[in-house]
Amino acid sequence: MQQQFLLYLLESVTTMHKPDGPFELAGPQGRLVLLEIPAATGAPVADLSKTEQDPMLAKLRSKGLVGYGVKRGDAWTVMCEPMSAGFALAQEAAVPDRTLVLSRFAITRREGARLILESPLCTCRLVLHDALALVVLHRLAAPVTPAGLQEEFLTTAAEVGDLVQLFYQTGFAVPVEAEATAAHRQWEVQDLWLHYRSRMGGHDDAFGASFRFIGEIEPLPALKPPMSSEYIELFRPDIEKLIADDYPFTLILEERQSLHDYGKPITLQQVGEFLYRAARMRALMEPDPSQGLYFQSSRRSYPSGGIGYELELYLTIGECDGLAAGLYHYQPLEHRLYRLSGETDHTRTMLQTAGNSTEKPCTPQVLISLAARFPRVSWKYSSIAYSVILKNVGVLYQTMYLVATAMDLAPCAIGSGSNLALAQAAGLDPLAENAVGEFLLGTKRISSYFRGVVA
Repeated sequence: MQQQFLLYLLESVTTMHKPDGPFELAGPQGRLVLLEIPAATGAPVADLSKTEQDPMLAKLRSKGLVGYGVKRGDAWTVMCEPMSAGFALAQEAAVPDRTLVLSRFAITRREGARLILESPLCTCRLVLHDALALVVLHRLAAPVTPAGLQEEFLTTAAEVGDLVQLFYQTGFAVPVEAEATAAHRQWEVQDLWLHYRSRMGGHDDAFGASFRFIGEIEPLPALKPPMSSEYIELFRPDIEKLIADDYPFTLILEERQSLHDYGKPITLQQVGEFLYRAARMRALMEPDPSQGLYFQSSRRSYPSGGIGYELELYLTIGECDGLAAGLYHYQPLEHRLYRLSGETDHTRTMLQTAGNSTEKPCTPQVLISLAARFPRVSWKYSSIAYSVILKNVGVLYQTMYLVATAMDLAPCAIGSGSNLALAQAAGLDPLAENAVGEFLLGTKRISSYFRGVVA
């Protein structure tokens, strides 16, 4: 089966030609200066081995300026857009009797007015212009041979053959045995997508601190406004005294462990000291573009990617001496708990779900939900926003573990939680702010051995 692809310059490529000067092409991946004007786009390429030896094509491909496509008549059916400068179609064409299937990591989505096909394992995207491409994709959802597909579509057999070859040589259609490897099977689709698209290379999405919404959307303030008028002033420990008398850092590291076997109820003073040491806001900083700081930020006891500090703490109280059961929001600058509700079906469900998520079910004394104000990070970062948030959750988890250990409390991070429970309980817009982590806090049933030695 011989493929018949067409070459074209990408729509994103700009051209500049000065009289008596070189011809310059510029695209997302790089620039190319040529002494001769390239041939018209849309030229057919039937033999890839020859095109790879064409010096002009090699130059265009090396800079990611040229794509491959399939037409039906005068209209495009599929266009392949490289996303990295070194992209090249696979040299090997699919044989007619080899069984292929659409990669399980491939997805279709809308980008502007275009329908595109992407995969984290492919360094190109396919733009789908024709319903025939969707029909062939649908048929590739189940294993099929190229020859078998052509037999099914007799009136468009040639175009179908070209489409199958393009899907195969771009990596979207794969041999069925390729998806049977142990490494392949153990990746879940969403995990592989997050991994590949939050790292550099293999895609042409904007990456890093792009500040893409400057002048278009106002950034969120560093401090979330109070969510109610009813608040509780929290205990503030003497930091200087703690610096002098606290347990050695190495001892705290060695003693740290996940615990959810509780003793007497935790006290409001202990909750206040824990929050003050782990999560209070030390300083509020205004924007200073001259220093690269384009939004309001803060200083706290734990680091945060891009100093966004997007994580908000919500406390669901099950049992606490001095604090009624219910839902509270922590205000880190004033060091206050703002009461959002008393005990409700939502708070009881949250506590029960959290208690059942531990290795051995427990009855939580305090559930701390870490909620991300997503725009605080996505306003600044492209591609890596959510991965930065997850890293920040891990950083805050460790800080909370160490503070709880230093206070001889029982800490336990939870690996999962409800996607909507906190949003429903606190009245949050899940796309603007939602839970990304959960942490249990209470008192130990048995006092630490190390504490007895130190004492």
